[in-house]
Amino acid sequence: MPMAESPTNQANGRHVIPYVREWLSKWCKMPQFNIHVVNGQNVTKEWLQEVGFSDPFMVHDMESLGLKVPSFSADDIKQTIGKEHNVTVLQVSSQQLDSTWTLDRWAHYFSTPPSERPDVLTVHSFECTPPLATLITPPQFVRELGWVETLWNLPTRPPGQKMCVMSAKDSFVDFQINMGGASMWHTVLRGKQIFYLVPPKTETLQAFQSWRKTNDETSCFGDLINECRYVQVNAGSTIVLPSGWIYAIATFDDTIAFHGLFLHTLNLDMQLRCFNMEVDVHGQGSFPGFESLLWLVACWHLSHKAKEDSDLTMLLRTLKPTNEANEIAQSQGFTSAESVLQALKSTLPSDSSSSDSSDSDSDSDDSTSNASDIELAYPKFNKDIVKSAKYPLKILTPASLPTPEEIRKPFVPSKLTTPKPPKRKPKQEPQEQWYFECTCGQKGSNYDDGKRMVQCETCNTWQHTQCAGIPNDSEPPANYQCFKCTQAASSSDWTVNCSCGIVAKNYDDGCRMIACDLCNTWQHTLCAGIPNESEPPDAYICFACKSAKKTKAMKSPKAVKSPKAVKSPKSAPVARRARKPPPVSSDEEPDDEGDDEDDDDENTSPISSTRSRRSKRTKIDSPVKKTNQAIVRPPLKSSTPTPPPSTSKTKKQPSSVRERLVKKLKMKPTWGRM
Repeated sequence: MPMAESPTNQANGRHVIPYVREWLSKWCKMPQFNIHVVNGQNVTKEWLQEVGFSDPFMVHDMESLGLKVPSFSADDIKQTIGKEHNVTVLQVSSQQLDSTWTLDRWAHYFSTPPSERPDVLTVHSFECTPPLATLITPPQFVRELGWVETLWNLPTRPPGQKMCVMSAKDSFVDFQINMGGASMWHTVLRGKQIFYLVPPKTETLQAFQSWRKTNDETSCFGDLINECRYVQVNAGSTIVLPSGWIYAIATFDDTIAFHGLFLHTLNLDMQLRCFNMEVDVHGQGSFPGFESLLWLVACWHLSHKAKEDSDLTMLLRTLKPTNEANEIAQSQGFTSAESVLQALKSTLPSDSSSSDSSDSDSDSDDSTSNASDIELAYPKFNKDIVKSAKYPLKILTPASLPTPEEIRKPFVPSKLTTPKPPKRKPKQEPQEQWYFECTCGQKGSNYDDGKRMVQCETCNTWQHTQCAGIPNDSEPPANYQCFKCTQAASSSDWTVNCSCGIVAKNYDDGCRMIACDLCNTWQHTLCAGIPNESEPPDAYICFACKSAKKTKAMKSPKAVKSPKAVKSPKSAPVARRARKPPPVSSDEEPDDEGDDEDDDDENTSPISSTRSRRSKRTKIDSPVKKTNQAIVRPPLKSSTPTPPPSTSKTKKQPSSVRERLVKKLKMKPTWGRM
């Protein structure tokens, strides 16, 4: 940015601005700018149209933006373009331009160590010629949004699309606004720079305009305001500045960077305001071909109304018909520049065009109006701006199911086993559901990256507190609204979401409606349970907001861990039944002594003898436990007490027909005869 020569501030015959040395290190004493760091793959035209392009953001990976720059040094640039090519050099101490340098002389200066350089110089804006410009590819969103990239059809393009920056150590570029209020992408190839940023508010723009008019070199523009912040850009990072932002650059090390300017429709009002400021300060605009671009944008907008939804009626205050404008209009299919202006005037709303003529009529008495009391109390919306929602058709393809294979042999189990009862699975607590969508581009259901979050009071959507501009050491506001709800509240559109099934934008069927105080959506009063003869309540909340308010969490959501599996309790061991004794073979002859013993044991019951046999058999067959083995599970006591073992002898059973007959004849009843 060139400054005018002043007789003051002279040191050793050289013009010096006093505050330049101070602002090389003043960033240490000011707060840091809370810039959004986003993923370059999320930065698209649709994302900028949805989120808005009013705040700077930074991307650490330039390749994710689709940006490609050559890894060159000053000598490589000299060999690519030519050593005799002229280059404009900025003297840092005086902030004055010198256009007598060549690339050969600059490459020799840049290769000299900083301690041996006679002065601090910088090449702030060096336009890349075709040999070097072919190696640079701007970001993908710039190629989709930029007017020059999409609409310019002339052989020579305006400068500023691809520029090279070569700054020496301890260099400083004073505060400025890009020509025409254009947006800028700036990527650092090697080195490190500090950007001083000032937002384009009304008071800051007025202060900057008066500072440039007075050309005061005793005070820096950053000292005149209190909203200056700094951000550090390291090697490999890319910073993107929207339209109208005021910035200055301080360089720590020898730096090589590339940047480009682009005009677009998202910040048209700010670009026109900056253009008018340039005309007021310098007498003309700084961006070459700015008015020609505006005529191309107006013609393209009128030819593609269905595709573009922007309001370009503000161009009527800037566009003036000229011979060049007539040529541009005729090349785009219009008869003249006047026809383009008339077509733009026809896009103005009918209410705004006739507001001046109908002011006196609108103030007349209500008795002269033909409208009924109901229409005056509940006016209908303008149906001309109602647009039907576009629902894309989904092509459903039938799923191909695999044919089951035939079973050749029937399945016959080799062993029949009793199926075990199925294990009871522990009941898992239902996982809490939430939705995350932030201005940094990350979104999804149940998304949690560990950062601090805040929830919107209107749509219950979560967002990073850092992206929302809330410091980590402060509590979030009570009635916080996300960027979507804020944008929806500021727009003139409305949304109908009724329980009768109607979901549309700017919908009006003539029925009486009421708006929700939280989500600002409209419903029919009859569907909300409000009769037509009664007045609607002052505070109304729809059913969706009531149900969502109950499940809203007060802290950052975390994934609910499923409970650990619990093993089933072990059952008590059942006493093992003793095996039956093997039958006596028929070859063995019974002893007579055994027959005599049968008479003595006639009073013994068969139950006691059976128990005695079981107890004896159990004692014999039970294995002896080793004392040195570890007990895995101690046996539990049985609920039924074990009877004491019987001392009677085991009764020998007859095994042959002869023995049974002899035993039957010997049996005598003890109770006598009847």
